[in-house]
Amino acid sequence: MDGINPGEKTNDITIIGQGQNDLEGYLIEAAKKQNRYVSAEAHPEAGYYYRSDHFCFAKVGVPALDCESGIDVVGKGKEYGKKLDDDYTNNRYHRPADEFNPTWTFDGGIQDLQLLFMVGKKIANETSWPQWKSGSEFKAIREKTK
Repeated sequence: MDGINPGEKTNDITIIGQGQNDLEGYLIEAAKKQNRYVSAEAHPEAGYYYRSDHFCFAKVGVPALDCESGIDVVGKGKEYGKKLDDDYTNNRYHRPADEFNPTWTFDGGIQDLQLLFMVGKKIANETSWPQWKSGSEFKAIREKTK
């Protein structure tokens, strides 16, 4: 997890670089239990999967999951959520204005943490390790290390 949603709950969650490994299925399963869905990554051409903090794991064959809060804000919709997301990206991301705001509720962050806890619990209770999907370029790296 690279960041936390400081705002409201969302109906969706986004998998960055979708199509890589079994962890995505774990997330989809957990999201359904929260009555949420997985939305498409807004800019897959940007290659965020390959630029994120978790990528050091993928490079050595360890399945990694990168997800972010969605924009379909409960009761307010996607347009509202996109406006919030764009405002953050354009005005605060990696800028001096990126500071704590006492109006944040962290309801969305708590929702996401509960979701990721369910994913972690499933991993902890599995008898096998999550695997790379057949089309993933990282599967061959994992196979070499076995």
